[in-house]
Parts: sequence; C-alpha cells; structure tokens
Amino acid sequence: MIIKEISIDDVKYMNEIIEMEKSTFGKLGGVDLWILKPIINFGKVFVVLENDKVIGAAEFLISFDSPHAFLYGISIHNLYQNKGIANSLLKFCANYFLKKGIINISLTVDPKNIKAIFLYKKNDYHITSLKENEYGKGIHRFIMEKKLS
Repeated sequence: MIIKEISIDDVKYMNEIIEMEKSTFGKLGGVDLWILKPIINFGKVFVVLENDKVIGAAEFLISFDSPHAFLYGISIHNLYQNKGIANSLLKFCANYFLKKGIINISLTVDPKNIKAIFLYKKNDYHITSLKENEYGKGIHRFIMEKKLS
C-alpha cells in the first residue's frame, strides 16, 4: 500500500477516484472532473494505491486566510473498507499538513453517519457545532475539527 499526492497529470488516478466514489457514494455523492481538477490545482488530493490501483482517496481545500485545511471528502473502495486504510490515510494527511504549517483541519459530516463520525473521532477530530440545513432543508451537518501539533 502506497499513499501519495497526485497532480493534474495523473489522469488515470483521477478517473479511478471518480469511479470509486460513484460506487461508494452513488450518483449524488463523490467527485467528478469538474470538482476534482480544481481541488488538485488549488488544494491537495491524496490516493492510496494497491498494485497501482486507487483504493482510497482524500481531497482537501486550503484556506487563503489561515493555516487551515478542509477535508472535502474521503473514500475507500468498498472491497477495502474496515481494514484501517482510512485511518492510515488520515494520519498521513495530518502529518503532511503539519509539516506544511497547517494547524487545523475541519470537515462536515452527516450526523447520521455514525461510521464516519467514529473514524474521525478515532483520529482526534471533535464535533464543534451542528449546521442545520447546511446543504438544503433537512440536510444537517456536524462540523468537526482536528488541531495539529
């Protein structure tokens, strides 16, 4: 298993991320090229590779105004879930950002997504607030944050 940052030239990996996220999140979730390319150009995208195939990915946006990163999304291929890969990916990313001077990572998560909340809490993210109707009427999100040190 290898974790690495991808660049705009990594078209193969971009396409694999898109297909993996369609499978993981369905039609309404996940990224497409319209989203993924700007995140690569103006944020960071990391992949987990097994035999040069994407089995996991994390996309981050970076703040212009503070040493802050936002976890836009994380996904692990269905066949590789519950094997500690997401933990490894989150730890890798936290270490990467700490070395770059980022001191805080935040994210949003559906309050009903117990599995994701458990993963984030295990990686020292804390619920800081609830945003009601964040993505439309009845679509609430917890805001979770992790302080890097």
